Amino acid sequence: MSFRENLLKKIEIDRLASRVTVSMGPPASGRRIDRDLARSLLDMAGYEMIHKRDLELYLIPPEPPMVLVLDNDFPIYTTTPDDVAMRKSPIVKEMVKIRNIIKILSDSDVVVSKKETSVEKVRSDCVATLNLTYSPADIEDIEKQGVAALENNYNDGITEALELFAELLGYTLPPKAIKMPHHTIFG
Repeated sequence: MSFRENLLKKIEIDRLASRVTVSMGPPASGRRIDRDLARSLLDMAGYEMIHKRDLELYLIPPEPPMVLVLDNDFPIYTTTPDDVAMRKSPIVKEMVKIRNIIKILSDSDVVVSKKETSVEKVRSDCVATLNLTYSPADIEDIEKQGVAALENNYNDGITEALELFAELLGYTLPPKAIKMPHHTIFG
């Protein structure tokens, strides 16, 4: 893929990660994570998905893999999928042993991250798959396509070129109070 395509993919990944984070909400809000958005982000990262009991688990490389559970806490564990299944969805047979009860009640010994921190880990893994090295010719190409879109009154092309330059310069969208309808603002 070209630099332009990789940069557009990075913008898409960042927006998707932001939407997943926003869908979580604070613990008392009662909001649930948007599983479809989260699955899309996890697919972009290339994680292997497995089902254990009623859980949807994703294996994060390298070996031994970490395990991400697709639920509202979005936790990442440093243990085996079987251990995660026992902790998150125990059966009666497992709850009889005192050692297992302790594991079920407290998973702080194996949890690496939760919620926003886990989303950021997945986002960074997605971005790591992209080649974002560029040359002056790549920047000039974005400029030429933006100028051509401006000359042809192609609004989507103009917006795309501005978004690409905003990403390169580290500009972000403004807070909601500054946003204007039918305008795209970066700063």
